[in-house]
Amino acid sequence: AKGSYGAGSDDPALDLTLDAAHPDLVGLARVMAPKFNPAKRDLGPLKVTARVGGTARAVQISNLELITGPIKLKGKGGLDLGDGRPKLNLVLGTGRIEVDPWLPAGAPSPKVAAPAVPVKSARREWSRDRIDTSGLMAADADITLDAEQVVYGAYVIDNAKLGAILKDGVLTLNKFAGGMFGGSIVASGKLAHGSVPSVGLNLEIKQADIRKAALAASGVAKVDGVLDYQTDMSSRGASEHALVSALSGTGSILVRDGVIEGLDLPIVSKQLDKLNRP
Repeated sequence: AKGSYGAGSDDPALDLTLDAAHPDLVGLARVMAPKFNPAKRDLGPLKVTARVGGTARAVQISNLELITGPIKLKGKGGLDLGDGRPKLNLVLGTGRIEVDPWLPAGAPSPKVAAPAVPVKSARREWSRDRIDTSGLMAADADITLDAEQVVYGAYVIDNAKLGAILKDGVLTLNKFAGGMFGGSIVASGKLAHGSVPSVGLNLEIKQADIRKAALAASGVAKVDGVLDYQTDMSSRGASEHALVSALSGTGSILVRDGVIEGLDLPIVSKQLDKLNRP
């Protein structure tokens, strides 16, 4: 760091240029979180450059450039180190974000581009280990992120916009929105720390092109139509098993103008409806 630091004051003024780097992002992360084990071991370097002003208790961050492996972020923010928990606010923008390399090694990735919810299955044992959410109490935060594209398995979300707030141990996803398969996706949710953590998710997909979804999932387009999907889920539990067991909610799927390999679903529906008439 280069610049000036107003020593001799309870809250000295800052005027610094920060330039920091580390060649191994995963290795550095493991210093603070030894169990960090992403699917891709070599995520690349970490580099941070920024202009730091304000005071030691109310830090202002400008000209921020953060390179975390393959992701390059730019933006601004601030850090309040006054009374109570530290509070961080960031406004960030980036290009393409690929989620899969950051997931824990061995974690499933959605290869089928269709909405899904976790359910009990004989093919998977949900962990009964206690989930530690105490990290949510370490600080408060208000983060806004705009990304040109977010990729998660078979899901590709364009012009993604995210707004999240962490306060008093409750992480709230105010909004995650973008374009997907020619339609739109909007999500919100909440994760609350406690002796028994609680979670909630609301997800809505509108006017998605089923053909595009099928092509992304399998490379074959045997279906056509427009999909609307909505689900609202919540749960409480201290482990994966408890959360899945207590999962509840509602959902709906609507397909318009549906066709399967030349089969016109609206016409079939009308024909079936006639069978119920006297």
